[in-house]
Amino acid sequence: MFAKEQDWDFFGQSELISALAELEQSSHENVTRLRAHERLQIRVPLKVQPGNASERGRNSLDCVTADISNGGCMVIGPRPLLPGDVFWLTFDAERLTVGSLFARCMRCRMISEEAFEIGFRFFADVQIAGAIGEEVELKA
Repeated sequence: MFAKEQDWDFFGQSELISALAELEQSSHENVTRLRAHERLQIRVPLKVQPGNASERGRNSLDCVTADISNGGCMVIGPRPLLPGDVFWLTFDAERLTVGSLFARCMRCRMISEEAFEIGFRFFADVQIAGAIGEEVELKA
């Protein structure tokens, strides 16, 4: 009748709990303080689509990066996204050659009626320094 002790995590509840704890710590101050990678302020167009492959053709957002690092990026987009959700990011290949990446939305805030600042953490680190195209201007 009751689940055995080793079966308590059948639905991945421990992973869910750790993801929620991580999201609780994603205030702007904590994110800045705990940031493991230097951020580069560059503007690169990207397409944000749901992480679920069956939904990618139906939903996508055209966004632009505000900054990027080896571990994540901040983008400006036209609609809010739900923190905790997983997305498939496809960057403009002529400006940033990192390919498409899975990323988790860590935070989202409204900056105007039609613009939202969305923070993503990549599932795997990438090497940004060697991937930036020649025509991309770095902002100080």
